Amino acid sequence: MKHLLGVFTPQGKRIRTRGRTADPIRSLSPDLIVIPLPDFKFTNGSARKLLKLVPEVDTVLIGNGMGKGNSESISLFVRLTKVERLVIDADGIDRAAVENLGGKKAILTPHEGEFRRVSGTDLTGKQLEEKMDIVKEFAGSKNVTVILKGPTDKQHDKILSIRDETI
Repeated sequence: MKHLLGVFTPQGKRIRTRGRTADPIRSLSPDLIVIPLPDFKFTNGSARKLLKLVPEVDTVLIGNGMGKGNSESISLFVRLTKVERLVIDADGIDRAAVENLGGKKAILTPHEGEFRRVSGTDLTGKQLEEKMDIVKEFAGSKNVTVILKGPTDKQHDKILSIRDETI
């Protein structure tokens, strides 16, 4: 089995440069498969195109650079893909996508705002231990791994990572 990471980004989106996102990501490693999509946001057509292309990979990173307002399309892809391991980031972090995992192993990488969007729970103002308890409960209830991004915690100097299981 190939151990490749599929990174999918819409054409025209940018990473702090004037070039397309696909080119700088592609240059990071020959092990990354980067497939630029024809639409400026992730659409149902984009989802269907990816479903035809992903059998060659065993892990898919989805959501980064996808743009807002694509919940239905990401959920469609997550529900129908045969890929068993997903990393869901940024705009892909959505309640419908998580509800449609259907037993697939997933890592979610939300910041606090994205965590609120996917879980309905606001972490603002909570202490680290309380955040860990809330995120751990959510991860267990959805059978996912959650890496909560944010500013480095000054006291613990770490990124909060809650795992329900090893992927």
